[in-house]
Amino acid sequence: MRDDRFTSRVARVRDEALTVGLSAIIDRMARAGRVVGDLMDESADDRVRLAAAKTVLDNVLKCYDVIALSERVKELERRAGMADLQQPRTPRPPDRELTVEDAE
Repeated sequence: MRDDRFTSRVARVRDEALTVGLSAIIDRMARAGRVVGDLMDESADDRVRLAAAKTVLDNVLKCYDVIALSERVKELERRAGMADLQQPRTPRPPDRELTVEDAE
């Protein structure tokens, strides 16, 4: 039983740490998008504009693929009678800074 509690605690702390990291990245996403857009629109170097354009297109295609795959999975789950399964919880930032002791 102790191992189960420890494993659960480690997973929870790991999820919280991941959430903090993802939050930091998400906060910078809009700024990164503006930088890429500015490079694409304003750079005098054709190679820089091309690289920025490729970045935008690659990311749009990845987003489309993720959305399409998610819709397909939902439809397959619905058909298999699994639509009522609990959705994965959305991680949220921790209420306080995490420490090594949290994993103990």
